Amino acid sequence: LWHGWQYGLTAIRGKDRKNTLNILVSQSNDGEIIAKTLRWLNYSTIRGSQNRGGTQALRKIIRALRSGQTLAYTVDGPKGPIYEVKPGIIKIAQMAQAPIIPLVTHSNYFYEAKSWDKYKIPSLPAQITAAFGDPIYVQKDIDDNEFENYRLNLENELHLLHKKAIEEH
Repeated sequence: LWHGWQYGLTAIRGKDRKNTLNILVSQSNDGEIIAKTLRWLNYSTIRGSQNRGGTQALRKIIRALRSGQTLAYTVDGPKGPIYEVKPGIIKIAQMAQAPIIPLVTHSNYFYEAKSWDKYKIPSLPAQITAAFGDPIYVQKDIDDNEFENYRLNLENELHLLHKKAIEEH
């Protein structure tokens, strides 16, 4: 999902989500606040980022995915540019041989923060729409052109799903 729309994870329901859904959260001070909030909301976290704890986080992610768990991943984070899929999610899917399930959410009422990701905070009387895309399976042995095609296809799918979520309001 896009970085500024993480509230869409509330669309994933179920009492067992703590045991199956992992959310990647940075090891920064801001990340600590987010991680505590997520745990309070009954989500599991994997802590790490490209600059801090990334290798350990990647190992945990691959292990979790291979054991049948899922991962929530903001594809354009942590610093943008906004709505541009970074290669990390493609590499993770390729290494774990786990599908990417695109998720886009939209709220008809929200506050938009003045941040790089234009973080959205739904406000009352908001209705939240979630749109899930079809699974994207990344082949294990691909060249650089095929890798870029997967990245662009995911980016395009997320944009199309966002339009669909807006139209449903």
